[in-house]
Amino acid sequence: MIITEAKQTDIKEIANLFYETIQEINSKDYPKDEIDDWSSWREDVDRWAEEIEKFYFIVAKMDNKIVGITSLASDGYLDLLFVHKDY
Repeated sequence: MIITEAKQTDIKEIANLFYETIQEINSKDYPKDEIDDWSSWREDVDRWAEEIEKFYFIVAKMDNKIVGITSLASDGYLDLLFVHKDY
């Protein structure tokens, strides 16, 4: 596994991981309106670009595929932590 800071070129893969995990895993634990709201992020490239710039945003890769994402604020707040639905 390789862990690196996220790059703008990772946005599409990050967004897909986020969307697919929410749809298949998190949908069992959260209400539909929250799932629908989060799912809308899939196409919001500007939002993901801002997340990558605003936070310490890292990705975990296996065989050049992003299998995990997390982002930390400068004060240590854990904003996102998602693992690919297949891992």
